[in-house]
Amino acid sequence: MSYFNIVNLIEAGRKALEDENYWSAISVALSLPSICSRIEFADEGDRYKNYKWIDKTGHGKVKKYTSWKDKKCYTDFCGKFIHDGWIKAVLGNSFPEVLYSFRCDFVHDGIVNMIDNDPVGDDDNPDDSDKVSKEIYLLLGGESLEYTEYRIIDIGVLCQKIFDNIYCWCFRKNPSEFKYTRVFDIKNDDEDRKLYKKLLEGKISDCSSDLNEFYSEIENKKKERENNN
Repeated sequence: MSYFNIVNLIEAGRKALEDENYWSAISVALSLPSICSRIEFADEGDRYKNYKWIDKTGHGKVKKYTSWKDKKCYTDFCGKFIHDGWIKAVLGNSFPEVLYSFRCDFVHDGIVNMIDNDPVGDDDNPDDSDKVSKEIYLLLGGESLEYTEYRIIDIGVLCQKIFDNIYCWCFRKNPSEFKYTRVFDIKNDDEDRKLYKKLLEGKISDCSSDLNEFYSEIENKKKERENNN
């Protein structure tokens, strides 16, 4: 069977950019730090997950993780792994928080109200009373610009910068170790077409080891859900 993981999402985002489908591209780009942070911080539960103590019969209490600390995961990942001068220049030193706000607004509300919360002023004088926050506007197909009270940023360049940085992170982590989603790619893969046809026809005895592995994975996922509940 075929599969997809984070690397495939990056490729899909880049394809959306090539097709000038900017809104699909930015949806993928803004979601990637959230997805990747779950992998990067998977072993740091106390720092990046909410938890509660539950009774364990005869053995006192045990810690159970309940959900991710979404903002902390997102902003810490961006601050640690998105090393890009352009992003920092157009979104400010607090770019992780700006990107997180952008993601929440766009993905959850379908609108964008971005403000650079890192006010502009004299870096040598932190009490500079002339500092002002800058509103950020999006641009399709033009050059990013900066004015006294606002910035205009090229959405295509922003997407590409995020894709490039996440791609570098992927290969530092070794993508062969990433979790993946199995897919019957009956449009592009002959083996997947044959496997899917056998599944439809109920020819279990003729199934390849891949299909048997698929059934096994379904059962494992059921057990995981039962354990989490």
